[in-house]
Amino acid sequence: MAGKLRVLDFGPVSPLRSQSIWHALAEAAGETGRATLSFMRPAAPYVGIGMQRSIAEVDLDYCHSAGLSVIRRRVGGGPVYLDARQLFFQVTMPRRDLPASRGEAISGLLAPLAPAFSAAGVDAGLDSAGELSASGAKVCGHGAGEIGDGVAVVGNLITAFNHARAAGICWTGSAVVTERLEGLMRRYVGAFPRDLDTAAFTATAPSALGRALGMEAEVGELDLREQQLIRAWDNQLSDPGWTREGEFPPPAPGALRVVKIRSGVHAIFRTTAGPNFFATAEWGRLTGFEPLGEERAPAVEGEEVRAALGVLAGAGWLDESELRAIARAGVMESEGVRA
Repeated sequence: MAGKLRVLDFGPVSPLRSQSIWHALAEAAGETGRATLSFMRPAAPYVGIGMQRSIAEVDLDYCHSAGLSVIRRRVGGGPVYLDARQLFFQVTMPRRDLPASRGEAISGLLAPLAPAFSAAGVDAGLDSAGELSASGAKVCGHGAGEIGDGVAVVGNLITAFNHARAAGICWTGSAVVTERLEGLMRRYVGAFPRDLDTAAFTATAPSALGRALGMEAEVGELDLREQQLIRAWDNQLSDPGWTREGEFPPPAPGALRVVKIRSGVHAIFRTTAGPNFFATAEWGRLTGFEPLGEERAPAVEGEEVRAALGVLAGAGWLDESELRAIARAGVMESEGVRA
């Protein structure tokens, strides 16, 4: 792939701008054919949620009490907690320059950044589940999506993580479930005993990605069209109607909830329509099943997810619609995949 890889470092920006900038760069990439690697840090903590997910998945009362704004992004994925201890990076390119396979496109842009993670002080690599991880813990939250004819692959270098707050933003209806979510996050979302070198990350990433793309990295600047698009995305992403519903108003979630902790690890729970429970699926096995009432549950811990869910359905813990919801959430895709 010939050409230049433009590099932009925005430094600290507002929560809104930490989203509107890369939306604009992706849209502009589809028009200009330009590839860009950008960096930024949100100056204040906030919550992000994907365009096709219900706002009911977010505990809005908790967010209000914690002073967290909620911003709906134009790509998919559930609610996430974001703050200044996460260095954001984004790769934006025209769609035509990437493989047709979404998985190949994402891995092709994330895997080359492993040397930058090493330079920062964490020995991370792209694992078989498609996550940049170290010792099984996710060290980069990533996502991807198309905006117009452009594509954005977004990620972050997690230098420290507030697991309690990340669990608290998810509506659960149960303090027990929130506590269990926090425990899973502490296990599977990276936390480091020392500060990571973010300057080394931003210094190493451009050349590493440029080599992989066959492009020369060079520092650039925004053009007038991109500045206009940023302001337009500011307006859309800050619109309360957009935040509540998104482009395609998602249906209200049912009583059953599935929370992805990292690729290969999910929490499954019901707290409002009994029989209530909390379950954990890790790498294709149901590693935990905890009734939240007086009911006794079948012995399914340690069983393969499909078999365990079948037993639970037969015992009345799950219905057919809930089994389909679990499958749609990607839990079954985790079978046979390990970090």
